[in-house]
Amino acid sequence: MGPFILVAAPFVTFVMSPQISYQGIDIPKMSALVLCAAILMALLLPDFRVLLESRYRIVVILSAIFAIDLLLVLISSSSPFNEQFFGISGRNTGFLTYVCLVVIFITSAIGLDRNNSEKLVTGLIVIGALSAIYGLVQSMGHDPFKWNNLYSPVMGFLGNPDFESSFLGMCAVAALSLLVALKTNPKIRAGLGIYLLLSAYVIAKTKAQQGFLVFFAGAAVVFFLLLFKNRSTKKLSFAYLPIALLSGVLVLFGSLNKGPLAHYLYKVSVTYRGDYWHAGWKMATEHPFTGVGLDSYGNWYRATRTLAATLRRGPEVISNAAHNVFLDFSASGGFPLLVAYMLIVAYAFLSAVKVIRRTVGFDAVHVALFGAWIGYLAQSIISLNQIGIAIWGWVLPGALVAYEIATRTQSPETKMPAKTKGKGRNVKVQQGVTPGTTLAVFASIVVGLALGLPPFIADASFRTALQRNDPILLVKSVKQWPIDESRMLHAVEILAGRQLDAQALQLEIFAAKRDPRYYYAWQGISVNSLASPAQKSDAFTHMKLLDPYNPKLK
Repeated sequence: MGPFILVAAPFVTFVMSPQISYQGIDIPKMSALVLCAAILMALLLPDFRVLLESRYRIVVILSAIFAIDLLLVLISSSSPFNEQFFGISGRNTGFLTYVCLVVIFITSAIGLDRNNSEKLVTGLIVIGALSAIYGLVQSMGHDPFKWNNLYSPVMGFLGNPDFESSFLGMCAVAALSLLVALKTNPKIRAGLGIYLLLSAYVIAKTKAQQGFLVFFAGAAVVFFLLLFKNRSTKKLSFAYLPIALLSGVLVLFGSLNKGPLAHYLYKVSVTYRGDYWHAGWKMATEHPFTGVGLDSYGNWYRATRTLAATLRRGPEVISNAAHNVFLDFSASGGFPLLVAYMLIVAYAFLSAVKVIRRTVGFDAVHVALFGAWIGYLAQSIISLNQIGIAIWGWVLPGALVAYEIATRTQSPETKMPAKTKGKGRNVKVQQGVTPGTTLAVFASIVVGLALGLPPFIADASFRTALQRNDPILLVKSVKQWPIDESRMLHAVEILAGRQLDAQALQLEIFAAKRDPRYYYAWQGISVNSLASPAQKSDAFTHMKLLDPYNPKLK
């Protein structure tokens, strides 16, 4: 199970399908995540009794609370089932994705040992290097794929320069931890130094400062522990800590256009994020128990944004995420889901602190895991969950929990025991592949493909319809299960542009009935030449209800 996690995390980050599907980033990553989670469940099945052991009790309880609350939101919300279950196109952070991430967390906490933790850090650095190299190629204008990207062309495997920047910052933190470790081979140290320079260059090329902020947050942890774990510099760590915290506060205020660093750090996009945060918080406070529905932020944003936010960039500019993972949880699932997630975060953090307290010397592997995860948390405060990054946001805390569990009765040198064959309450995970395990893996692959492939197939069918330029095939493809609103909107725009108003109106009415909160469906009806006066009036009424501060609807 542990070795498969080492493959799964980089694979989900790496996988893309630009030549096959319309959305070549998020949908293939979700499909890959579902398949990997299903296989991990099958690998865990022979040792399922391990979940009953006291050492994993908190992991299981917290994961169960989070998963059950996800289910309650899915059942109780009025948002369309498809969008909640699979997530909206371009995000795909719905019920299925988060259940799979919970599986990743549990299996990481159970299946990773010291050796696998080292390999996990190596895997993070390697996939970061590949992403940096691809970003370098993109910065030179030699990307072999033609992406529809309005921002910097440097986006690596993640579809957006902000995500690429943040991910490289996380990976660089892990590399830094190994670089400063005294036992690191000089040749490896030189390679890591080059790696850090390459990462910094590509982050700069993304034109997104998130990567540097993520790196500095994680690096602050690395250097603090480097000082704290050295007898000759331990006293310096107590002076370093308030300086680091003060620097963090100055950076935070500077990003918010306050303080001496405002001139260097503030970007107008921070103001826009403030608008998204305010709307997300309003969704949570107005729907405190179940939120507005998983991945449903976009359909509620217009109704919850302020007048200032409406006018700042124009009423047509919206967002489908709060650009803060914690607010996304509270907006989509209410405060219970937020609390459930924060308990998982707190448990992983406490596990890391326990290892630090009982460890003698600077443990580069553990510090790399911890520092990279702190970088992820820093990113999650100012951005949203992207599956290629999010999987590390659940693997890393799982690894930290596994590290703590395995070192509870060990010597101060933090030596972790090898796995032991056999069964029993004090046994790790059984080794070897039995016929039953093989059968379970095969069945899990079937289940994983059955759950993860439908969105991919529907998206690929839509791309085929676009390439063939066939209106009939286009309408058929957007009604293929699971239906996605963004593909339907694109189809309506194409049909309207070709004066096929009858077909466009049919899709618009279909979309409006399916999801009355889908603003673009009503907007399309309101301007369609074949819509009746009653239909246009009804559409205008819905638009005003969904976008109350839009001055164009007065």
